[in-house]
Amino acid sequence: ASIDQTVIDGVDVINYSIGSSSSSDLWNDFDTVGFLNARKAGIFVATSAGNDGPGPDTVGSPADAPWLTSVAASTHSRTWTNTVSTTGGDAPLADIVGNAFTDGYGPAPIVYAGDFGDALCLNPFPAGTWTNGEIVVCDRGQIARTDKGVNAAAGGAAGLILANAEANGASINADAHVIPASHITYADGVDLKAWLTTGADHMATITAGVYVNDPARGDIVAGFSSRGANRAIDIVSPHVAAPGVDIIAAYGTNDAVTWDFLSGTSMASPHVAGAAALLMQEHPGWTPAEVQSAMMLSGKTDMLDSDEVSPADPFDMGSGRVQLDLAKSVGLVMDE
Repeated sequence: ASIDQTVIDGVDVINYSIGSSSSSDLWNDFDTVGFLNARKAGIFVATSAGNDGPGPDTVGSPADAPWLTSVAASTHSRTWTNTVSTTGGDAPLADIVGNAFTDGYGPAPIVYAGDFGDALCLNPFPAGTWTNGEIVVCDRGQIARTDKGVNAAAGGAAGLILANAEANGASINADAHVIPASHITYADGVDLKAWLTTGADHMATITAGVYVNDPARGDIVAGFSSRGANRAIDIVSPHVAAPGVDIIAAYGTNDAVTWDFLSGTSMASPHVAGAAALLMQEHPGWTPAEVQSAMMLSGKTDMLDSDEVSPADPFDMGSGRVQLDLAKSVGLVMDE
């Protein structure tokens, strides 16, 4: 009903940051049929490709419909980086570089949440679990990353190390945690937790986040971004890529964190919806299909997969990361 109302209202662009992990019958799914009607009415529709990557064939409905522009998530060049240094144990670790938008903290004792019965920090720890301002290492997964800091702080933690739990190319994110924190890779997390089992007097220091703008950090397809091929119809999906890692966004009504750096194809899709609105303003005669083709014919294909080494392929990035400055000047558009 809401899609039908947009047709009545005569809107120009819809962003649909909603998707599923499963495919559907394009001709009998109320979302995809509704969006087909919107496309026929001249409305451009952007949708998120999904967050079930990096495995193949993970693009779901409605991103598998050819009349929506499905968007993969990639990194951009701007982030906040910090460092974790240690003392104690059998020998101190080499400094670990992570991401976070927080103050620094330490030196302070460092412990692993798994030794206190909840490695994922899924629930608030009982008050008094820690009484010396400990830095707590939590594994990533199942709940929001920033909620883990809230749960650790409930038990007395004064700092957080968030460690990726799978070696699958998952990103590290510059979240605005409620306590000083650092998000580190799976490999660094393995080393850190192994070090915590050696010797005694384990201490750590987290430095404050520092803004970094490094082009080498951009145009990497996020590990979570769903990949093609398309399971519903014989086309390449996703169509294009756009920034979807560490995007500043409102964050509910939590008194501690009212905004955050959010990540997901739901963050990438609005970039393409906004780009479409600008292209339609620049070229009022273009149809939604022609707008989509302009983006696809001018996308940046020099991108990396989530391992940050392998080139991204069309099932990762579609036709590449949208380059709006080039899209407005393409010499060919197709009304398909």
